[in-house]
Amino acid sequence: MNAATRPHALVFGLSADPPHNGHVQVVQAACRWLKQQDRTPTRILIVPVGKINPINGKYKASASFWHRFHMCQRAFEPLVGSSPYAVQIMDIEWQRIQAGCAHNTTWDTLNTLAHTHLWHESVTLLLSADHFASDNPAFFRWHRWQELMARADGLIASRPGYHVSETTWAIVQKQAGDAGRQWQYLQTSTCAIASRQIRQWLNSQDALAIKKAKSFLPETVFAYVADNALYGLPEKTSR
Repeated sequence: MNAATRPHALVFGLSADPPHNGHVQVVQAACRWLKQQDRTPTRILIVPVGKINPINGKYKASASFWHRFHMCQRAFEPLVGSSPYAVQIMDIEWQRIQAGCAHNTTWDTLNTLAHTHLWHESVTLLLSADHFASDNPAFFRWHRWQELMARADGLIASRPGYHVSETTWAIVQKQAGDAGRQWQYLQTSTCAIASRQIRQWLNSQDALAIKKAKSFLPETVFAYVADNALYGLPEKTSR
């Protein structure tokens, strides 16, 4: 079976705290790019993280796993109806936590998925460029990152304000080449926003800031945040 006909899965892990328009846009951009490479994904697996990786500068999610899971269901719902791909929101990291797994890293999650959901599919990991910024990027401190690169292809999506240096890119390309994998850089035009900024706006109690946060969220996600009074948003906030 050649690369063009082999089933292919796009795997996107995110804190989803909350999931915003930029997350949806980057998945759409990745799917378009893969289609151009004759590697159209047959499945898109959206994986809300179970535990936040402290290497990335954050130690605890503001919303519970299940709130973040349900927000992902709402955020990525348009992809279900408008694309030929099977889109699945995965609770695999929550399952691993409940099973008492000592590690809950991207390597562990992908390894588990390979034995439970990805039996015959090739895999592309979709990652944000902020994990690769600077000459000492966070990605190079991830658990078993070299083996992670050897297990799957990678697509590193650009993100405003984060630059992947030539030194870092050379290391990524050498590691990928040695493993017989393709790791590519994806230039995107997604909205410049971070979940952290959205949380701050929602928690501000300021009507203009809340309105600004709302503009970066899918309508169904903002409605969920309002219904559940997440991120300090006052109850009965207008949708």
